[in-house]
Amino acid sequence: MALFAPPSVARKPLLPAEVNAVKQKVLVTGATGYIGSRVVERLLAAGHTVQVLARPRAKPDLEDMLLYLKSLPGAAKQLHVISGDVTDPNALKAAMRGCDQLVHLAAVVELLQPKDEKERQQMVQTAVEGTKMVLDAATAAGSMRKVLLCSSIVSVMWDWWERGRDHVYTEEDWTLDKSVQLNTYAYCKRESERLAYKLAEGKSWELVTINPGIVFGPVATRKLAQSISVLAPIVNHMNGMKYPWTSNLSMSHVDLDDVAAGICGLLATPGAAGRHIMMSSSNPPSMPQIAKLLSAAYPGAKVPPLTAPEWSVMYLAKFKSAKLGFDLPKFKAMHNKPYKVDASKLARVLPGFSYISLEDSVRAAADSVVAMGLAAVNPVSAARGAAPTAGGESGLEPATAAAAAAEGQQQLAVVAEITPKASAELLSGGLEKVSLSGKQQQQQQQHLTQHVRPVEQY
Repeated sequence: MALFAPPSVARKPLLPAEVNAVKQKVLVTGATGYIGSRVVERLLAAGHTVQVLARPRAKPDLEDMLLYLKSLPGAAKQLHVISGDVTDPNALKAAMRGCDQLVHLAAVVELLQPKDEKERQQMVQTAVEGTKMVLDAATAAGSMRKVLLCSSIVSVMWDWWERGRDHVYTEEDWTLDKSVQLNTYAYCKRESERLAYKLAEGKSWELVTINPGIVFGPVATRKLAQSISVLAPIVNHMNGMKYPWTSNLSMSHVDLDDVAAGICGLLATPGAAGRHIMMSSSNPPSMPQIAKLLSAAYPGAKVPPLTAPEWSVMYLAKFKSAKLGFDLPKFKAMHNKPYKVDASKLARVLPGFSYISLEDSVRAAADSVVAMGLAAVNPVSAARGAAPTAGGESGLEPATAAAAAAEGQQQLAVVAEITPKASAELLSGGLEKVSLSGKQQQQQQQHLTQHVRPVEQY
């Protein structure tokens, strides 16, 4: 299997807590996802036994990820795959049997707003009841001692436009009721996390929750890259856009391997119960800042050099903001509204932990999509890419470059130039959300049917 990213432990060595941890049997849900695959890798590297749930009739992309997990060092003896689905109580019971710890990453939540109230209620029920089902199974197992639930920064601060300019968000904050009702995704995350703490009361296991910002970094396989919506701006920036600007939207960033290391470190640290914000900067970067970093890393890439004028963003928001759960006046209140977040708790709890810089995260994400052939760059900039070798070092080998370029030409059908119609969808969605024209629409639809899930699974 072709891999397009260095191992997690090569980018971020095991923390002291991971190295010194008592060996455990850990169940990871969502193990084939973006975060989950890196968590499994680190747990295996630290010597733990890992169990994962895998659907018996998985799509090709999940089968590909299972092969990837089985190829990891230590997997032959330490990795156990249980056939079943996270929504099946019997499968959960079998998967949790004898486990000491649970990492619950699986989430089936649509990022855009549901089309009607019925769909909204179904989405909420799936998220909240799913959390309850998993935690009830953890209690019933009898052996569980620690449960880690992946929540989101939106559970903390999806109300930044309502707070005062001097407010600094910490783990003590919960998104306000009047704001969280605007976005179903944020509501699901907050209510699932709150329910988890209620269910944890008086149990034999302690609860840890993490609240990461937008997670990005290197992607190991092409199948996985196609399901990660946050890569869309990276890919599109590097392929060149129809217009020479990008929107001045900010994103609360955290590196993939910071999240994986944080999860594994918290599992290994006694007394680390509670909430933990994961963000690499108290001042989130904007899309123009990311564009500049891409331009510096890949001088040959067609990165838009300008920031979109305010009127154009508002024009697009007039038609697209409802998909994200707010009207135009609310969008105006949110847009370019600065906020501050204190994410220092994690470093205090985990000795040796520090955040990977935004520059390194952007470069790692760009390197992997270039190596895959998803981003078209000239030979000068491509030579600087990082298709990992067997030793985990950077450098695009000729054979890898040729294979990536050949296969990448087919994949470029899902990467579109930004048009006024597509801009808001791209900023809020992913590779599967962008608008294409002509023959590319047929190619994209065929590709999506075969490979791309409509939601993210962490």
